[in-house]
Amino acid sequence: MEAADLLPMLEDLSGNIDDLEESLAPLLKQALSATTSTLPLLDKAKLYVLTTYAIDSILFNYLRLNGADAKKHPVFTEITRVKQYFEKIKLAETAGIKRDFTLDKGAAGRFVKHGLAGNEKYDRERAAQQAGEKDGAQRKLEALDQQSEQRGKKRKSDGMDRLVQDSNPTSRTGSAGDSDDDPSPSEVILPRKASQAPRGPNAAFQALLNAPSPKADDKEQTKKENKTKKRQKKAEEAVQQAT
Repeated sequence: MEAADLLPMLEDLSGNIDDLEESLAPLLKQALSATTSTLPLLDKAKLYVLTTYAIDSILFNYLRLNGADAKKHPVFTEITRVKQYFEKIKLAETAGIKRDFTLDKGAAGRFVKHGLAGNEKYDRERAAQQAGEKDGAQRKLEALDQQSEQRGKKRKSDGMDRLVQDSNPTSRTGSAGDSDDDPSPSEVILPRKASQAPRGPNAAFQALLNAPSPKADDKEQTKKENKTKKRQKKAEEAVQQAT
């Protein structure tokens, strides 16, 4: 390397040394322990690590200026170790920030509960609130039970109505009459009407006994329909003979 190229580099080195002396002057005026005594714990750790790194860097550059292989010197291992402390300090800073944003809800609840333990007004309001919540839950449960009971009664009544409709003989006779020829109005047997409504359980039971049996009515109606068909057949034969 020519001398013309070294002169600018030497000037830069001289300027960097002057800046370094100016930066280290406050630390060199008094002991390092006196400077760090008023600092918080994290700032104190930063100052110790930075001071160590500055000393190791000066020694590393001194070895290089003297033509020695600085990377094989123990000072290079020390610089690597100091850089690990930089990472630890960085992790401590980020972990501290995260802890500031977290809240222990259980501890906060216990603290509030302990602080309000002797407050009679708060205890009364809290007991009233809990009682109201229990009453509301009980009312909802009773309402659900009533609704289910009403639905069961309704289903039962609907089933009884269907059973009564299925057992009614008039529905069966009406469907059978649709398939055969309709009888004349004079041949239709109307149910007998009682002159007076039965009074009392005995009278009602007697009225049921006197009422015509559905099966007997069906047989009688079938006989009349057969007679009607025979008369119609005879009339048709007489008309055919006359023609």
